Amino acid sequence: MPDQSPRKIALFAYPNVMCLDVAGPLQVFANANAALAEEGLPPAYAPEVIAPEAGFVATSCGLTLVAGGRGAEALSADAEVVAATLH
Repeated sequence: MPDQSPRKIALFAYPNVMCLDVAGPLQVFANANAALAEEGLPPAYAPEVIAPEAGFVATSCGLTLVAGGRGAEALSADAEVVAATLH
């Protein structure tokens, strides 16, 4: 039987990131999990915001994100998403 635990997704946020570059991918994974829940299925994804250091990350618009992990933890994730804002 295949492993049905949610896939760990590391979303890397760095200081001065555009909040949409983090929130957009988070919402995609949330929507996918919601669609599965409507069918009575367990979530497929467990996204987590990570940063160079765990804690608060200020975005370019002034919104503060909270990173639950630090960059090195992405190595244990099933997939990594890097917010790629160019200023």
